[in-house]
Amino acid sequence: MPVAAERADDVAVLLMLHGALGCAVESGRARSRHGSRVRLEAFFERLSVTKLRRIENALASAGIVDSKTLKAGLRLVEVTDPGWASAWKERFKPLKIGRRVLVVPPWSEAFEPGRIRVIIDPGQAFGTGSHPTTASVLREIEAELDGRPISSALDVGTGSGILAIALKLLGVKRVIGIDVDRQALQNARHNARLNGVARTVRFLSMSLDQVADTFELIVANICASTLMSMACDFKRLLANSSSLILSGILKREADAVLERYRAEGFIPVRARDSRGWSTLVLRA
Repeated sequence: MPVAAERADDVAVLLMLHGALGCAVESGRARSRHGSRVRLEAFFERLSVTKLRRIENALASAGIVDSKTLKAGLRLVEVTDPGWASAWKERFKPLKIGRRVLVVPPWSEAFEPGRIRVIIDPGQAFGTGSHPTTASVLREIEAELDGRPISSALDVGTGSGILAIALKLLGVKRVIGIDVDRQALQNARHNARLNGVARTVRFLSMSLDQVADTFELIVANICASTLMSMACDFKRLLANSSSLILSGILKREADAVLERYRAEGFIPVRARDSRGWSTLVLRA
């Protein structure tokens, strides 16, 4: 499908969240009155027409693909395996985030003094640190830990487990990651083993309303509409003066999210914008 060049990464992330094994951008850019555009292809093991329509609806809701493209419909083409099992590895390089984190793939021996190595084998789960939402949450985690000691944290919608694992390696004593996607949890537990924290970070299959403990820090990198529905549960699960880091929010959605959380008594502390996405830090 044709997409704005600056939105290609964001569209690819949404497609991966809906089960794409990988995405590719055709070389070269086309110019139109809407600016620079590229053709994005996504590869699925299986994709029904029903699921294709669901993806089109998600793209429409996110507002990251123009209406003309969506009206024309996305094309579904059967292809042979393009070799994603190995090709994506060439693009996953060590990544410095903030002052203290270095995200590396399992096959890399890269290290840097003063930084913790967070080893991530992403599989089909979201979260290698390359997307601005993940990177921004990691930076805000670092800022929160610089300001005060934190003994307990919850990662909601943990995906690859990158945030939960980083929280543990940065010194949080009790860390729990939750997700309703069992494949994501398998990936998160695999990454925990790679980082030597499999016995100290718990990854649980449950929804937020099933969580009963309280925490000093909660992080959630999920779409804005889901975050808005979770405000009451976050308020219930956070101790007084504790912190909440929210991401996965398009910049144009940030005001609505803030309004919802102010209504629950949360106090905005700061916001970080990166490539059209917003990350919010609030106090309970």
